[in-house]
Amino acid sequence: MPFTPDLDASQRRQVEQLVRRAGTTCEVCGSEDLSCDDRAVRTMSDGISVRLFCNNRKDHADGVVGTEQPLFALEQNDAHRIGII
Repeated sequence: MPFTPDLDASQRRQVEQLVRRAGTTCEVCGSEDLSCDDRAVRTMSDGISVRLFCNNRKDHADGVVGTEQPLFALEQNDAHRIGII
């Protein structure tokens, strides 16, 4: 299956479920309220990752929503199941 970087709403929800199950939180405020970008990226190691953003306004400077987080790496089988590869 080819690499499909554009994620639809269903794929984003599935990635966000994986993020929650992994216990990933915002590096700034510790919130679990993270959403993923609408594109996956291929990393230099040929892995698949997605960008995450924190949705917690109240604990970020100036109420900024969408504070970018480090890339979240997907396991190969998860990326395959979700339809990214």
